Amino acid sequence: MHGKVRIRLTAALVCAIVILLTFTASELPSSQATRVGAVKEEQASTQTAVPAARPTPDLLQASYAEIGQPAIDFALSDLDGNTVWLSDYSGKVVIISFWATWCPPCQAEIPELVELYPALQADGVVILAVNFQETADTVDAFAQEMNMNFPVLLDTQGYLAYVNGVRALPTSLFVDRQGVLRYSYMGSLTEDSLNSILAEIDQK
Repeated sequence: MHGKVRIRLTAALVCAIVILLTFTASELPSSQATRVGAVKEEQASTQTAVPAARPTPDLLQASYAEIGQPAIDFALSDLDGNTVWLSDYSGKVVIISFWATWCPPCQAEIPELVELYPALQADGVVILAVNFQETADTVDAFAQEMNMNFPVLLDTQGYLAYVNGVRALPTSLFVDRQGVLRYSYMGSLTEDSLNSILAEIDQK
């Protein structure tokens, strides 16, 4: 008997709560409803939509790079931990230079690129120096010693070098202003070879 009474009392209490909530939600006094609406509008106006995350290219699923085809987009970390995308440089000629600190031809090439880079930048040319499979600390120390004045990126797994068919260091890929891979050069770049390739790209 007592159990039935408790069940009925509980059911009555639940109904009362539901009725109270229903009244509160649907029958606010007009002044209070106005204030609630104003607060909601203010909250909506101050909220910022969260941008969708930019998908990272999966290099292991990418087809091999081909001259005359769109260059493979990538997202690599620089020495400050920022993510750098090839597609961020749309409209510029991009030289993707694969290198390593232990590579003597790379060591010979870098000072000349450092010297040439300000003039290249003025012409809308970007160098992305992609280090091959070394630690950030090793690369950072070398970059500071060499006064590297262009972005230095980390291909820690070597995936970008792999899909671009890099077989030796240094190797430089040239991407035109439309994002098309135009040239692959194996060996140390000089001012003459660099200017010759860039002139050829400008004619296409």
